Amino acid sequence: MQDLTSSLFNGFTIAGILIGGLLMIFIGRSGYPFRGRWILFWLGLVSLHQIYYVLVLNEWVATNSLFALLGFPLAMLHMPVFYLNLRELMGFKRSSALAIFLHVLPYCMYALYLIGYYLTESKGLSLRDGFLAFPAGGQSIMRGFNGIPIAISGAFYVVLCVLALRDYEKALPGYYANLEGVDLSWIKRLATFIGLLFLIIFLLITLGSTFKLFDRQYVFRWVSFTLTIFTVYYGYRYLKQVEWFLQQKAAPPLIPTNKYAKSSLSDAEMQRIEQAILQSVKEEQLYLDEQLTLVKLADQIGESSQKVSETLNRRMATSFYNLVNRFRVEQAKLLLLDPQAAHLSIEGIAYECGFKSRSTFFKFFKKEVGMTPTAFKSTSGPSRS
Repeated sequence: MQDLTSSLFNGFTIAGILIGGLLMIFIGRSGYPFRGRWILFWLGLVSLHQIYYVLVLNEWVATNSLFALLGFPLAMLHMPVFYLNLRELMGFKRSSALAIFLHVLPYCMYALYLIGYYLTESKGLSLRDGFLAFPAGGQSIMRGFNGIPIAISGAFYVVLCVLALRDYEKALPGYYANLEGVDLSWIKRLATFIGLLFLIIFLLITLGSTFKLFDRQYVFRWVSFTLTIFTVYYGYRYLKQVEWFLQQKAAPPLIPTNKYAKSSLSDAEMQRIEQAILQSVKEEQLYLDEQLTLVKLADQIGESSQKVSETLNRRMATSFYNLVNRFRVEQAKLLLLDPQAAHLSIEGIAYECGFKSRSTFFKFFKKEVGMTPTAFKSTSGPSRS
């Protein structure tokens, strides 16, 4: 039974390494013009961790070597890199070298602690079934609780990921007129699940190494199996989401802190930009473009997207999403009452007006008009004898 388990573990782990490598090659050669640096680094880190598990858990390397010991807290790098990858995907400002250093500092401190303990204790440290094993009689603040830093790191970065996603979702209506295809719930679930995994690992390490409550030889084999699942799932969903951004022909929004705090845009200039916005969106019917974005609109009127966004928010008291879709609703109202458009279904009218889905059309129409398109057509259309 143990040989079968080891064979299955090796098979899944090697599969995870190969899949991670293939995803790195595919993403690196796909020609994506943005949002690809940190995902490549994350996939590489996962693959490295998988290789580590194969070598250590099969005891193909010395379990008391520095390589084996320094790989134990490697999980503390997963969430920081995952978080930096999310920021890159969502278009946040690139992290400085100092910020990146601070993200990897907890792992470095843990690694330095292990190196110091390894060099100063006569019998040193070793790994047993993937767990840190301190020498008998040795004193260490981490004895029995060596999973605490890993659990704390995981929980901390889950919170950061959720906060970043929340801010990003709030900002999306300011940059896109159609939000179909933007599904960030999977990232929230994945980040939360990773955080729970870190907590479970901590509990397993504590219960297995300190209280000896179960056969711990399978713990990190299950962790390795989970990493393989993560690699497949996240790689697939990442590619799908990036494809949406490419279809918009614009990068995701950059969300600066206090975005209008240092603005020098005058009221007169905002009035001029407002007139240009209305001219392009309403009179030139730019709202009919289902791929319309704030960047496209700004290019159309010859202004920066920052100035257009500020004018929409400060002067016109609306978002880009609401402005465009209000004009689409007004056009839909005309078509619903136009006898020459009688051949069009409700869905056909929605698509004619720039909406990309029936559900979004119905939801926004009811919000603006107070009734569904079907009810509006039946109550506002010409009376029939």
